[in-house]
Amino acid sequence: GNVGIGTSSPSTMLHLSAGTTGSQGGSHAGITMTNKYDNPDNSWSIRPSRDGLSNTGLEIRDVTDDRSVMAFDGAGNVGIGTASPEVKLDVTSSRSTGYSSTSDQRGLAHITARNSSDAAGRFASISLVSGGGTQAEGSINLVQTGNYTGDLTFKLRAGGGSSDWRERMRISSSEYV
Repeated sequence: GNVGIGTSSPSTMLHLSAGTTGSQGGSHAGITMTNKYDNPDNSWSIRPSRDGLSNTGLEIRDVTDDRSVMAFDGAGNVGIGTASPEVKLDVTSSRSTGYSSTSDQRGLAHITARNSSDAAGRFASISLVSGGGTQAEGSINLVQTGNYTGDLTFKLRAGGGSSDWRERMRISSSEYV
């Protein structure tokens, strides 16, 4: 009941196999999707990584301009914007836009943590955890305080158990620390 494309002995329900391997070229087994309706030049592929040495990963590529969009390597690392992630989550951008302290640059962020609920007291957060059952934990939070305003807070566990959290620092939108 298995189907093979590029192989006469499929080992799974759908087994895709390319005829050659290579470090940055040749054919690669995978699935290519093309959107002919909206943009005839828009093609994406999901295939084994192009690393000809270990070939243990999976990659999502924009075929149109041959660029890696997302990659997963054999060590469990995830790369966004890079085919060779160096850490567990590697978000890479080559843009050269400079930082501005007075203009909106949300569209240039590497990572966005978003809460779509819009009300005072709502927050978006990044949690940090180190350890196992008695781990140290902290969070960086943007707490909405009003329309278009919010405070940046830093919370940590205070050592009294899983529910003993305390805000340790707040930077308010009115410039107070």
